[in-house]
Amino acid sequence: MAETKQTVQDDPNIIGDEPIVQEAKHILESKTVWVNAIALLAFFVQKHYGYVIDESLQIQILTAVNIGLRSLTKDPVRWTTKKSQVDNGE
Repeated sequence: MAETKQTVQDDPNIIGDEPIVQEAKHILESKTVWVNAIALLAFFVQKHYGYVIDESLQIQILTAVNIGLRSLTKDPVRWTTKKSQVDNGE
């Protein structure tokens, strides 16, 4: 069987012979996750204590914040700890 060499066309994570290694951060280190968790908490508090901010304005603000955070995002996130990745053979 002939040996094939992966190229950029075969896999977008490989440039030449070297794969691109992206270090993933834990999900709790994600600013986007924290902003959305705080927004969710704020929605529950608001519902319990009464009307504070118009719903459509809340959606617009949260959308703008998420778009801003997405533009800052560089690293992927992971759900597991590095220790559990090692235990799984990754």
